[in-house]
Amino acid sequence: MIAPLRVGDVLPGYCGGTFGRDAYAEKRVEAIGSDWVVVRDETGTVYFGEGCPEDLVQYRDDRDAR
Repeated sequence: MIAPLRVGDVLPGYCGGTFGRDAYAEKRVEAIGSDWVVVRDETGTVYFGEGCPEDLVQYRDDRDAR
């Protein structure tokens, strides 16, 4: 079973363009809603993604899985 996306999960790379065409840096999930996700990259840039958060699970870096 695949665990749901959680605050603190790391999303490396592009994530299928969810956070824009220039968002290639590793991002950490800061907030999750039913149809949105907020992440922050290592430079402090905040990105807002619309859509189902569960679609992002495939991009999660499971080395940090809890």
